[in-house]
Amino acid sequence: MIYFGRFLFSVLFGAPAIFLLWATWQAIQQRQRWLSHGVIIDGEVVALKERTRASNRVAGRIPLAPVVEYCVPLSTEVKRFTSQEAAAPSPFAVGQRVPVRYIAGDSPEAELNAVVEGWMFIAALAALALACLAAASVPIIITVSELR
Repeated sequence: MIYFGRFLFSVLFGAPAIFLLWATWQAIQQRQRWLSHGVIIDGEVVALKERTRASNRVAGRIPLAPVVEYCVPLSTEVKRFTSQEAAAPSPFAVGQRVPVRYIAGDSPEAELNAVVEGWMFIAALAALALACLAAASVPIIITVSELR
């Protein structure tokens, strides 16, 4: 019965570890795609949009994400996107010029260059994956040491 409990513990932490390792790999691949296919162009912050998720609030402050407009290369078309980065207080001001990384295609993508080049999200995913993997391995290590 004790071995079943240990097995269950390992599975309950091992499954999220595998998922987080997969998510880390996907985030690295996405970052590489942005860096290899993206073109850096100039954009302008035209507004700050509230991100009102309760988990994002810091001491009652509401995180603000920059809304950025940019001109599509080789065109006069102006596009707009809201960045994934939100902070309270916002480091951006309306009218501020920012570097934007743009990927052309059927559904064009754009993001702030600083967000694309950042490693914080990937590092956090990897740290969580390693923590889950370490927790999942503890019962295995204990069982092997008992069998000796």
